[in-house]
Amino acid sequence: MILIALLISLLGLLFVIFGIIPYGLYVYPMIGCGVYSAVKTWERVKSSKQVLIDIKFWTWVTLFLGTFIAPLIHFSENKWIIRYSTPPSDWKPWAFIISTIYFCGFVLLDVFLKKKIIVNKTKDIWILNPQKMKVVYIMMFVSFILQTYIYATIGGITGYINAFDENDGGFEGMGMIFIISELFPLVYILYFFLKYKGKQISTWKVYLFLVLLFVSCLYFGGFRGSRSNTLLTVFQGVIVIHYAIKPFTKKQFISFFCAGMLFMIIGKMYKTWGSDFTSMSYSEISSSQHYADTGDIITGDLARYDVHAFTIYKLENTSTYKLKYGATYISDILNLVPGPLKPSGLSNKTAAGTELFFNQPYYNPKLGVKSPRIYGMVGQWMLNFGWETSVLSFIVLALLLNFLTKIKQKISFDDTRFFLVSLVILYVIYLINNDMGTTTFLTLKRFLPMYFIIYLVSDKIKRIS
Repeated sequence: MILIALLISLLGLLFVIFGIIPYGLYVYPMIGCGVYSAVKTWERVKSSKQVLIDIKFWTWVTLFLGTFIAPLIHFSENKWIIRYSTPPSDWKPWAFIISTIYFCGFVLLDVFLKKKIIVNKTKDIWILNPQKMKVVYIMMFVSFILQTYIYATIGGITGYINAFDENDGGFEGMGMIFIISELFPLVYILYFFLKYKGKQISTWKVYLFLVLLFVSCLYFGGFRGSRSNTLLTVFQGVIVIHYAIKPFTKKQFISFFCAGMLFMIIGKMYKTWGSDFTSMSYSEISSSQHYADTGDIITGDLARYDVHAFTIYKLENTSTYKLKYGATYISDILNLVPGPLKPSGLSNKTAAGTELFFNQPYYNPKLGVKSPRIYGMVGQWMLNFGWETSVLSFIVLALLLNFLTKIKQKISFDDTRFFLVSLVILYVIYLINNDMGTTTFLTLKRFLPMYFIIYLVSDKIKRIS
């Protein structure tokens, strides 16, 4: 542990000594965050028997990337939020504040995260009833037909891609349809899990499954630019196979990681330029301000460091913004309610962020100006209650993680509900780096449908003590 602390501290100091990042008071809490999260990560690696489904492991890995690696990249490459009004001329004071909030939050998180949660396994075990497997086949068929119908009505795959390129509202109001039409990859993982759980299977069949899973992720929603949805679905498939079917080697995990990063880079360019990026030369891409590399993936997809620093800056320098006091959370949860039944007047995160980032006294969608940012756990708290109390969001995070841990530990490997454990891990990443609305949609799109399907194909038997 001491060696890890020294290495992380030395790394941060060397970045300053060699002029890679500018010196400022922010360096000290930033290094503190790096040391704290790295040590906690290593603790989980050494103590956890199933580290890839260990909730605390993924918590500290995500926080390490977001609070130490991300600011190193921001300052070394001078890449910050530039699309909004009047960015700060000096990011160091705001980096100091947010890094200090993070470090204090780590202490609270560590205190409130239960060191050891002991729960009894569920009284019943859910086991597959082979005669009910037809439910899985039916759901795969329905999803395929519905997605193909969407392609047919929108001009095929080309028209689908063009609708994403033009961003003209062609997908607006289709959220509920997408929940069913894009369910195929998850049901495909469930099919593979139920068919081969506890059985011998060749490596080439596993590779073929992962390739087909990736292709299905693209066909069922991937062309809308949802990189994280595609990557996390394949990641879920890898976890399910590793623990329930056939363990992977370290070399295989490294190759999966490299392939995933390459996909995220290509996906980011597709999301930025649409299908046009395929006809662009490398020099055109690399010279653009929207060029994406591994650093951009970390700072843009796996962290919210600059968003949080900028939010603090705007809260301190904007007199027109009014805190929402929980309204954006309620609005995100009410996204599950159909439009006509949803109460009006609630400020959502888009409205709140637009008011703050663009100095608008109120949100007016007719002006054509809006902030589509994802603020993360800490950022959304700031929009509602201010940055001064945002450290308390780590207590809420700890309580939610304790709850997820209890759910995970109740389910054994021989239970068909073990499939849902891989979904629980996704919640960790979502809780930290996404907003309440995204987490709510994760529940609606992934957890609830899959829970219902598993319920339909399973029989309950009493657990033998």
